[in-house]
Amino acid sequence: MTLLEKLQNLPEKIKKVILWSVVIMIGSTVLMLWFNNFQDKLQKFNAKEAVEELNIPEFKKPDLSGVSEEELEQIKQDLEQNAK
Repeated sequence: MTLLEKLQNLPEKIKKVILWSVVIMIGSTVLMLWFNNFQDKLQKFNAKEAVEELNIPEFKKPDLSGVSEEELEQIKQDLEQNAK
């Protein structure tokens, strides 16, 4: 009798136990491999290089030293109105 024939002759309940045991073992192995790979990638991750690769434009504040308080207040009000 071959292994396949032995498995076919087992009761349905035992077949299900074997099936789920194999599924759990394979799933655990895949998750363990994925987790190890994820840890390696996290350790190799360099945030500074990632930001440089994104080419995010730099925002430079305008020089407002020559602007009066009244003009600044008017700009602030205009910005608040445009935001609504």
